[in-house]
Amino acid sequence: MFGGLFLSHMGTTSYVHRLATLLHGADTLVGGDNKSDDGGDHVIADGWPLRMDIPDVYDDPMAVRLRAAGGVNLEEMSPTEVIDYVDRHRLEALAVELRTEADQFSETRRGVNLRKIETLDIVLRHALSQVDEAREAPSFDEKYQKTNFREPFLEPPTKEREQLVQALGNVGVIVGDRDLGETYRAWHNANLLPGDQVKQTADDFFTLLLADWRANVFERMDFGIPGLDAHLADVAFDGAEFRTVNDVPYTGFSLYMGGENPDGSPKLASVFEYNTDIAKTREDFFHLVSHELVGHYVQGAVFDLMRRAGKLPSEMGMNMMASNDCLQKEGWAEQVLELMYGSHEAAMEHYRETMGEDFVNRLEVTVAAQRLHSAAKHMAVIRRRRDGYTSEQVVAEARELYAQSDSDAAKVDRWSKHPLFGDMYLSAYLIGTESMGAAIRRIGRIATARIGLGLEGPIDHESFQYLAAEVAREKQ
Repeated sequence: MFGGLFLSHMGTTSYVHRLATLLHGADTLVGGDNKSDDGGDHVIADGWPLRMDIPDVYDDPMAVRLRAAGGVNLEEMSPTEVIDYVDRHRLEALAVELRTEADQFSETRRGVNLRKIETLDIVLRHALSQVDEAREAPSFDEKYQKTNFREPFLEPPTKEREQLVQALGNVGVIVGDRDLGETYRAWHNANLLPGDQVKQTADDFFTLLLADWRANVFERMDFGIPGLDAHLADVAFDGAEFRTVNDVPYTGFSLYMGGENPDGSPKLASVFEYNTDIAKTREDFFHLVSHELVGHYVQGAVFDLMRRAGKLPSEMGMNMMASNDCLQKEGWAEQVLELMYGSHEAAMEHYRETMGEDFVNRLEVTVAAQRLHSAAKHMAVIRRRRDGYTSEQVVAEARELYAQSDSDAAKVDRWSKHPLFGDMYLSAYLIGTESMGAAIRRIGRIATARIGLGLEGPIDHESFQYLAAEVAREKQ
């Protein structure tokens, strides 16, 4: 078992602690605060559900100053102070040493670790380039390719636009010669969910979707966790706290924290934040809850239970934004309905029977608009970083070609400006959704779910692809 290796091998224990030091050191240099439960405070490190203390690199007085300044800021600190912090915790040396030590692991675990280390090395070099002109900052191409494992690309959203046109037609809105974005925004603004219904709607949809997930996915699994039902029927998955926020750069945010109850049982705690600045329809909330709660929260809680049982290694709890892992997690969350029912069409047929024709027709608008939003995120970083677009040009293309609202167009533009989130995160939704959907079609939803829930070993996007290909070969 992975946990057996972790617990019995002192070198591996040291490895995990030093990887955590590199993670939190690099995160601190760019202003991240991994102990905060506020989504806006997280940059690279994204929650800490492990049953070990965050290393001393977090509590260093210089780390406190770096977080207060939002990361390296030469108006608040000197280059020498930043470099001394890096040297004091041997961050550059750790990036080298850990690569070599990862060779002790199995192929998939080794790959997951090497990609984590590569991401943290890029973050470290990015931060140090700001204090030493002799250090070259990682290029856009390097950051993009080492996260997405493909060359930057951009294709027109023809299919996505056609899907939105068709979905609008099914709710009685004929686009015709009218501007698609304006037509969609007018319909959307006329169907917004009242603010006082947001919390109850989210709760109701999570109850519904979690029951569907249990029946269609968990019941087909045997997690083999001592003391728990084989299908996790005795796990409530009730640790997610719903919060409304505003004036933040994201629509929804999930932070898995884990933790323990006083009796030592897993708390499975998480925060789910919804940005009220971005108003939504009832069906939008159905998608948001499926993504953030069934997708991110339940997957994070399962990983937590698997780690505690020694079935996944500790580094699977070192969640990282702007990494290859994000492609797997965002693709997984976007394909929750397909994982339950095998295809989008089958999922819509189920909810047509249980929720009604009108609900599904409106949900199809949400799904089509979300696909365009994922494509717009990808477009924004390619246009800005590869093609040299200005904010005005990015926003205009997002609104006109990708039918984005003013707030969503501004959001994708703002994210594309970030040297890490833009280059290493914005494409995760588009690429991850495509690869997750391809896996479901190729090896089936249950085999895909087994990999995505860690039953075949530790995963990020590349290891998920590798394991799915292995299953496909075995089926031939």
